[in-house]
Amino acid sequence: MPTPPKLSLAPRELQVATLAASGLRNREIAIDLRIKENTVKKYLMRIFDKVGCSNRVELSLWINR
Repeated sequence: MPTPPKLSLAPRELQVATLAASGLRNREIAIDLRIKENTVKKYLMRIFDKVGCSNRVELSLWINR
């Protein structure tokens, strides 16, 4: 049985993806989650790779389906 798509993300990745999809900027996500902005960038690159999207608009569509 295939893994549901959102379960393919680690809990922190899902948090970052949800915040990014809601329109927050990297700096705002970093402040919210108390992590560095570069860490947010790394998470987003990993998330984009895992879900097969290339930008936040596609990520938003993926999160909200």
